[in-house]
Amino acid sequence: MDQTLSALGVNEVRVEYLAGDQDDGDSWSAKSVSLADEQARAVTPERIAEIEDPYTREAVTAVLGWIRTAAGRGHGIIGFFH
Repeated sequence: MDQTLSALGVNEVRVEYLAGDQDDGDSWSAKSVSLADEQARAVTPERIAEIEDPYTREAVTAVLGWIRTAAGRGHGIIGFFH
């Protein structure tokens, strides 16, 4: 997932940090999310449609949505694990 996001130009945040094996989760700061949002704005729907694997395409779309929503509110993102 992070490799695909990076290829799209979104490399300020890494999904592996939210979805890792840590017991207590991790987070992306509001500043990192804001910078990732700036990067994500350059990703066109056509570039997302070019992602061959439908699971990866759906996941990228979801992550970009998280980034846009959090950045629009001036928030970071926290990952929780169980």
